[in-house]
Amino acid sequence: MPFVAMTGTLGELTVPLVDNIREIVTLVQQIGNIDLYKRIVDLQADAVNLEQENLRLREQVANLEKKWEIQEDLAFRDNMYWRSSGEGPYCVPCWDNHRKLMRMAGNGDLFHCHTCHYAATTEAERRRMDADFRNWNQR
Repeated sequence: MPFVAMTGTLGELTVPLVDNIREIVTLVQQIGNIDLYKRIVDLQADAVNLEQENLRLREQVANLEKKWEIQEDLAFRDNMYWRSSGEGPYCVPCWDNHRKLMRMAGNGDLFHCHTCHYAATTEAERRRMDADFRNWNQR
């Protein structure tokens, strides 16, 4: 019986591999070699564990690829992150420190992250605040 390579999709075990091992176990049982039977059962458990680890690693790679795509899509402007589609703003510390894309709340000029409490203002708001400060200081 030929060896079948491990293939499959995320979240499901490879049916051909498990079926082949079951067939081998049945043949070994018919032969009556207990030691060989035990080794084949251990091999089956090892194959299932390897497949589960493979699936876990595939999911991890998919998550990292998604984060990389997000990173490539982000632009830093006004001390906040914005998507190329214009969505945003998103919190700088949440993304930089934890790779969490957290939307900031605001009124158009002043923004605040409800997760980490980071605050940022747009360039226009900073200019307005600077002008207000200069006007107040000249009194």
